[in-house]
Amino acid sequence: MTREYTFEETTVDDIDYVIANPTGNGEIVRMDAEWFECEGVEGKWEDAARAVLDAALFGSGTVEDGVVRVARSTAVDALAETLDGVRGEPQADALVAYLASVDVWNLDRDDVVVLRDSREGSLSGREVLTWAAAVDVCIERIDAVREALEQSDVDSLERSNADAMLESLRQFLDLIGKDLRVRALQRRDFPDDAVNMVESLGTLTSELADVGQVDATAEDTSVEELAQMVEDDIPELDVNADLEGHDEGGSRVD
Repeated sequence: MTREYTFEETTVDDIDYVIANPTGNGEIVRMDAEWFECEGVEGKWEDAARAVLDAALFGSGTVEDGVVRVARSTAVDALAETLDGVRGEPQADALVAYLASVDVWNLDRDDVVVLRDSREGSLSGREVLTWAAAVDVCIERIDAVREALEQSDVDSLERSNADAMLESLRQFLDLIGKDLRVRALQRRDFPDDAVNMVESLGTLTSELADVGQVDATAEDTSVEELAQMVEDDIPELDVNADLEGHDEGGSRVD
């Protein structure tokens, strides 16, 4: 059963907390306020967003038409299992609900809509930052794929070619992530540069997940096929064009 809460702030022994009161049966939960202390729209809550996004993008979530959703139970497990500051399922569930109440993501019955499609309406500053966090998660996956390739038995030339392609994709995503953060902090519209990434997010994450299984795949795949898989399976983002459209500091050149 999906829990609902009301939230209130309190201070005990000079330490700030947020109290989550369930509206029906359930445990009253006290959470450290540091999860919610923000400068502008940024804050530690992004650690929670990245944990849930990793489960949604590379686990059991769904990515469709620019919308990413995951079962609330999966989001709760991701927070409880990966974040040191979250103690157990009750606190993780309350945190999921609280972050929905402050416009990080949205709840839809038993699902968490972690990312909304920017093309379907304006997003809050924190929703845009959650998109930036999604870019961070993809970059972390690219780094993991590159490390796995480096440690594999793939031919050095093929590995070098694949690594160069992944580095270009990483640079492209890094620029998008920085642009998203600037737009979020300035309360400006979702950047046009990111729309291509939004449209291709499902393909990007599924293929990064596939090519990330280098160790498992190498047992049944030839060196040439493995390297070709890395090169072929990344979605057709216009990476080079977008990189050329920025100066060396990463700013957009129009």
